[in-house]
Amino acid sequence: MASFNFLKEAKVYVVHGGNQYNVDVSSISFSQTFKESGYAKKTLHNQKNVFEGSVINKANPANFEFTFPAIKEDDFSVIFDLLVDYNGSTNKVKTFDLYISTQLDVFKLETCVITNGEFVIEKSRPLSLTVSGDASKLSFAGAKASFTIPGSVQSRSSSMGYNMNPVVLVTLDSQALQNIVSVAVELQNDIEWNPYSTVHQALSVTNASNAMYPTDFALKKRSLAGSISRYVTEEKGTIGASTNARALQSWDEAASIAITAGEGSGGSFRGFSFTGNCSYTNRIGVGSVFVQSYDWKLTDNPTQLSSIISYTTGA
Repeated sequence: MASFNFLKEAKVYVVHGGNQYNVDVSSISFSQTFKESGYAKKTLHNQKNVFEGSVINKANPANFEFTFPAIKEDDFSVIFDLLVDYNGSTNKVKTFDLYISTQLDVFKLETCVITNGEFVIEKSRPLSLTVSGDASKLSFAGAKASFTIPGSVQSRSSSMGYNMNPVVLVTLDSQALQNIVSVAVELQNDIEWNPYSTVHQALSVTNASNAMYPTDFALKKRSLAGSISRYVTEEKGTIGASTNARALQSWDEAASIAITAGEGSGGSFRGFSFTGNCSYTNRIGVGSVFVQSYDWKLTDNPTQLSSIISYTTGA
């Protein structure tokens, strides 16, 4: 009887800096495709050769996506660091290898880079972070029984504390916003893979094992943006000499923003924090209950993005 790989049995391992981290995920997906080019086979003497030939010698970047809980312990904070931090003094984000192990097989994604991080902030759900990105190569690493995932195994906390009932606080342009409905925050790392196909490489390709795979990338730009939705109440504010963040149908090109989502306060706070300067537009949304939505984006350029975004953990 055949054995199968089941998603519910999959375990995810991040290998970075010689260390191996076992990360609990609620969902994961990954894939890679090859690029096919066609060429005409029809000739003067073979008019019925109307089906094209095919050349396959290059792989597109692989892709992946997974969601993990933003727990109070620092077991999974390495993923946050890989999303936010630069690689040393370079203008690049950090890379890592990703292993997906089932009860049967192990799959490997090489040179992974996170291109998108969505901070899941909902009052009815524990805090979590969904990351997606690209990788150089996806391969079958081996059977689980015979393959050992590399790296120094990092210990896990004896217990896991979820941010079950996160309190969300928003201050925009030095004004605390009340009656919050929802908050969304997303970080995007816009990368571009360097050209990796040459005539000499193409001629030497015989199968998928020696096909041309992307190897290096450049970070083109970064974007930290989001939205804030709140009910329209009697507190609307006015627009005077400067824009008032409570005013309806308003905007500002340079306003301070501070968002916290988590549990506890002061030194006992655990969760996400976002602090910086942004531009925003405010618009009315008409439904069964009127709301106003602030769409904002970061305008700061800090040396380290970790000075703007933080994921606070602790026992």
